[in-house]
Formats: sequence, C-alpha cells, structure tokens
Amino acid sequence: MKKRTACFLLLVLMIGVFSAFAATIQQPAPKEKDKTVQAPPQQSPSKDKAVQVQAQPEKIFAAPQNIKERTAIYVFVGWLWAAIFILIYILRLEIKEADRLLDLKYYRDEKK
Repeated sequence: MKKRTACFLLLVLMIGVFSAFAATIQQPAPKEKDKTVQAPPQQSPSKDKAVQVQAQPEKIFAAPQNIKERTAIYVFVGWLWAAIFILIYILRLEIKEADRLLDLKYYRDEKK
C-alpha cells in the first residue's frame, strides 16, 4: 500500500512540475512586416480605381502582455494545484476513516 501511495504522489508531482513548465513556454512574437501596399507596375489609372486594397486583419496571439499578467497566471496555476492537493488529502483522510470503521465492524449486519 505504501508503494502504491508513493507512486501516486510521484505521478501527481511530475504532472504538477510539467504543467508549471508548460505554462512558461511561449511562442516568439512574429516580426512586423512592411504594411505599405505596393501597386503592381504597368497598370492603367482606370484599373487602379477599380482595385480596392483591403487591409489584412492583425493576428492576435494569446500571451501575457506584461509581467503582471504573467505573474497572475503563475498564481492561478499555483492555487489550482494547491486546491487539488488539498482535496486529494481530504479524500485520503475520508478513505482512511471508512477503512477504520470497517475494521471495527461498524457496518456489520444486524440480521445475523
């Protein structure tokens, strides 16, 4: 039983460490391209008026914009894992109590 518990806690710890490192991984920001629109050469003026150039929409990247947002993400992940560990601990206490009551034969049949 102790080996199983140790393996379970080790697995949970590894998942926690992995998620902490995964939260730090960010993609590099793309380089800004030249936003000037160049007209193709050798076009008549009448075709220039007919051709309308539409601006490309900006791409939005999901990433923290400053150190305050980045710290808030770390705090959220920390609280989330702390809550998970506390709930697992409480569940283990409940299971131990149920096993103790079972050993005391608290739930025995009264019909016998």
